[in-house]
Amino acid sequence: METPTKKTKTLSNLPWIGYCSQQHKQNILNNKYLCSDIIISTQNLLKFEFPEINGFQETTLAPVKVNGKWVSETGFQSQESPSVQIHHNGNAHWVLSLQTRDGNIYLLDSLSLNLTTSLEYQLTQIYGKDKKKLIIRIPDVQKQQNSIDCGLFAIANALEFCQTGFKGGTHITYEQKYMREHLIHCLENGKFTHFPKNYFGKTPKNLKTKTHIISINCDCGKPDTIEDMVGCEGKTGRKMCDVWTHRSCAKKNMKGNSWFCEVHR
Repeated sequence: METPTKKTKTLSNLPWIGYCSQQHKQNILNNKYLCSDIIISTQNLLKFEFPEINGFQETTLAPVKVNGKWVSETGFQSQESPSVQIHHNGNAHWVLSLQTRDGNIYLLDSLSLNLTTSLEYQLTQIYGKDKKKLIIRIPDVQKQQNSIDCGLFAIANALEFCQTGFKGGTHITYEQKYMREHLIHCLENGKFTHFPKNYFGKTPKNLKTKTHIISINCDCGKPDTIEDMVGCEGKTGRKMCDVWTHRSCAKKNMKGNSWFCEVHR
């Protein structure tokens, strides 16, 4: 009769909190990039603490590119304001979006990178219902001092929004060197407190903000940027039609190499 072998205990199979193991805790302490398990567990705690705020959807709902095409089998669900969401931009970077009670949408990015197609797709799924264009406000925020702490800043800014309505600005700066220990403390205690700050000023009357517009011309409701667009070849008098659609959505209504919208078919 064979003697059963004992499974070797490793940090990865010792539970910690939520989706996370003791290995996740060590990764936080050892200055590693925060993975989706940590972000999801954090959002779940925030969702429990702030039930009046919508969002906090699992980051793994983000679309992926397969064989050159964007695929979103489940996708993010549309959210009513106020809402908040941490996003993976598809390029090893975490950012935060939030929707205030007045319906304005803000993107808080501790590296100030250009929006990726993946991120535009995610924002459209959450905030773009029945819209032809989505206006994203991008305020100045504190910048991380390395390439790996983006997840910490996304979490800290999400918490600040939930607690104070923070929607960006450099009047709040965190003590970056203490953020990892503070995150562990909050997760282990099952309750978030403000991340340590080295500056906390008054909210400026005029928040310095850039804007980014996401066009959503196709009736499918997805952003224009996910694939090539084709325009209707029809005319009203001398004026060309200004209706556009994704090439894949146009296939069923093509006449030769031309596409015509519902009005001009």
